[in-house]
Amino acid sequence: MKMYNTRGALITSNEGNLRSYDTGWIACSDWTNQHLGSALGGNVIHNLNTPLRNLMVKVFISTDATDANSFEIPFADYNADAAGTVNLGLTIFQVTDDNNLIVQTGSQGFGMVTNADGTITFINSDSYYYRIVVYEMTSVYSGVHMEMYETPWINRSDWTNVHMGSTITKNVDSNVVHNLNAPLSDLLVKILISTDGTDDNSFEAKYVNVVPANASDITFGILLSQVDSDTLLLQTGTIGIQTLAVNGEYIAINNEDWYYKIKVYKLTAQPPVIVKSCVSAYSSVITTLTNANTDYLIDINTVEIDTLGEWDITAHSFTPKESGRYLIAVAGNFNVGANADRLRVDILVDGASVNNVAHTTVPGSATATTQSYSRIIYISAGQVLTTVARNVDSAGDTIAGQIDITKL
Repeated sequence: MKMYNTRGALITSNEGNLRSYDTGWIACSDWTNQHLGSALGGNVIHNLNTPLRNLMVKVFISTDATDANSFEIPFADYNADAAGTVNLGLTIFQVTDDNNLIVQTGSQGFGMVTNADGTITFINSDSYYYRIVVYEMTSVYSGVHMEMYETPWINRSDWTNVHMGSTITKNVDSNVVHNLNAPLSDLLVKILISTDGTDDNSFEAKYVNVVPANASDITFGILLSQVDSDTLLLQTGTIGIQTLAVNGEYIAINNEDWYYKIKVYKLTAQPPVIVKSCVSAYSSVITTLTNANTDYLIDINTVEIDTLGEWDITAHSFTPKESGRYLIAVAGNFNVGANADRLRVDILVDGASVNNVAHTTVPGSATATTQSYSRIIYISAGQVLTTVARNVDSAGDTIAGQIDITKL
């Protein structure tokens, strides 16, 4: 997958890796009704502080704890008889908080298709190893841009032969309208179900559930298909959805008053729209310099341009979101009283002057004058830039200010 940073440059090193967690290979010889976690029998504690809907979870099995002899276990389930007494598969649940997952196996383990003859074999008491890798899809290094679409939690009480889509009205069928302009092959689609519409009580639903040939009328599952490059269809089975509960046994979801959420990621990441910091703001009120030789914060309270939301009209300050060199242009429109005065406009970064411009002497007799200057300074993200004015010799002058800031 191509990744681009916030400057639009293609990332070619590991600076663009998704944030992730990896359990490493962990030995296991009992795969029945098991929790595959950071330690066998426990939760996956990934500490990514992210809900399941924003995670991609991959489960690998290896015969000897090497990648060369490993295979990926899908989340699809296999119900080995019509009575539902043989429960195979995996389900992933979010529990406790945004740092914990349960990877639950079926009460009889899980199945896999062999590479020898394509038949299904069961893994239940084999002395193998597992490895779980969790990727955070929404927060990445170097500002990688990934387009995505997400529904809210949508309430349903009828899950049988329905279309799960974007419409938020309860029990109304619709398509998923993601508007990402991409084919299904370039999309990652996650379907979450929650008992109460919260992430903490959610689990990931599967697209397909396998049932035996002699029970072809038992049609559980979800079909994911493309309608067009902006629309998907999620069709449920005629008797709903089937999933593993936390005890490794199957449950049917057909008339439960639960919720679903659909998250769609566009995997072909595009260069982001580059938006540079740019601010233009001015004073709509007058600041009075009550005392002589005292700095007064210029009340710049009206914003004309602020591309990144960095100007605070209450604090009359600029706080950049990105470190770098900025061109600062400041103007002060003074109205001087009866006495001649020396006037000064200054830039402060975290309270310290960065200007050091000499005072300008202005005659008295209610003279109006403008003092302005510009300079390039380096500001770190999070620092606070303000503008101040002073009248050195006399009290009572007034000022209205203007500031323009552009990141270079």
